[in-house]
Amino acid sequence: MAPAAAYRQLGQHDEAGKAVQELLKLKPNIALIARPALQMRFGPELVEHLIDSLRKAGLEIGAASG
Repeated sequence: MAPAAAYRQLGQHDEAGKAVQELLKLKPNIALIARPALQMRFGPELVEHLIDSLRKAGLEIGAASG
């Protein structure tokens, strides 16, 4: 997840898209588990920042529930 988010934040859109595609190959269900996985390690503000970056990189992640 980190390369996809980082490339997106750096404005490297092609690389971000490629990183998302590679991520999906390795973990096809990443869009479902990304938020819970990040929440185990980081605070809410950083989690949402990373999720936003991943969305912008092309990963289709749903909104936070609750």
